[in-house]
Parts: sequence; structure tokens; C-alpha cells
Amino acid sequence: MKILLKKVEVLNSSVTYTDETSDLKAIINDLNFSLTGDMTASETDLKIKLNAGDVNFIMEDVKYLNKAKANGELDLLANLDTWKFTFRENYLTLNDLKINFTGWILMPEEDITTDLLFKSDQTSFKTLLSLIPAVYMEDYKDLNATGEFNLSGSAKGVYSDADSTLPDITLNLAVSNGLISYPALPEKITNINLKSDIFVDGKDMDKTFVNVDGFHMELAGNPFDMTFALK
Repeated sequence: MKILLKKVEVLNSSVTYTDETSDLKAIINDLNFSLTGDMTASETDLKIKLNAGDVNFIMEDVKYLNKAKANGELDLLANLDTWKFTFRENYLTLNDLKINFTGWILMPEEDITTDLLFKSDQTSFKTLLSLIPAVYMEDYKDLNATGEFNLSGSAKGVYSDADSTLPDITLNLAVSNGLISYPALPEKITNINLKSDIFVDGKDMDKTFVNVDGFHMELAGNPFDMTFALK
């Protein structure tokens, strides 16, 4: 027996995920989701659209995302015999930050193997600041921010609950010639420069490291510099 699903939709929904062991919670409200594709074929094109008006992520009482807006479109080549999904033209936005990604995900059984690359679509420094909950409010438009940034990374490896492994994660972030001015700040923050990279070893967390090769900014003519290394 084969069942052809022309379209699957989730409308005006809410989803909550709670992990008490890791003390984290994800809450998504105002969620709309649609999926189209021929589920009867061995290989098919899947098109997914989603948007959410209220995305929250809390870990150890810290709100890393607070009422963020999310939108995304995924165009996948799906092999439903091997359960391999190859990403074509895809994007995901969080507030003003747009991320493009390519690669594939394989999940024939319980383990999930990933080989994904992602990078930011925009280079505006203000776009990066939109992820800060205190900034992304009604008066976010009053914030003046200039400069450029680059964000890229990868997720490669196996997620296995049985073996307690995760994919290796790399993240690279650079900011150049940044400037922030805000009505509540008496002085501008200028010459913001940052270069950092993060590596999370999914099999051995002791090999994880964070490097900030150089962070610099100037406030009212006073320079501030920092380097940081964590292993």
C-alpha cells in the first residue's frame, strides 16, 4: 500500500521541548509549517516552508533567544529508501540574520550522520546585533550600527544517543570596522573588530576550544582590547 500526500500543513501551532537533564527549554509559538512532495517515490523533491513569530531558547536560566522571529525554506532531494536528504537552495532566518546551508543528512536508523556547511547571507553588523534580545525590540530601528561581519561553520559527524556522540561543530565569526550608537548611550562605540573561532568535538568534549584572536573597540576615545583562549 502507498499513500500519496500532496501537502502536509501545521498552522498556528505551538511546540515546547524541555530537557531537564541539560536544563534547557525551547518554545516556539505562532508556528506555521508546510511540506510538499511525492512520498510514494523512492527519490523525490521535498519542499518545506516554515515561519514562527515567537522563538525562545533558554539554557540554565539564560535566554539565548527571546521572542525571535524565524523563517525558512528548504529544497531537499530525498532518498526515502536510504533516508538521505541532500540540501539544495535553502535558507533560515533568525530575526534579521539569514543563514544559507548546503550538504546532506543521513538517518537510516537511530543514528543521524550529518555533513553540513552554513554561512551568513548578509554582511551588515546590525544584522548580527538583531539576535541580541535587548536590541531586537520596537526601538531596534533607532540603533545605528555599521560595519561588516562574516559568519560560517559546519556540522560534520554522527549523532548517536547510544554512543553519546554529536557531530563536530565549527563556527567562525569576524567583525570589522563596527560602530554602534544608540540614543541611550552618551558616546559611540567605534572601531569594533573581532576574529574568533570555535570547535566542538562531538566525540571528546575535552578537545573543544574557543579562540578569540583579537577583540578591539573604542568608547569615548578609550581603547579596549582582549584576547581569549579556552580549552
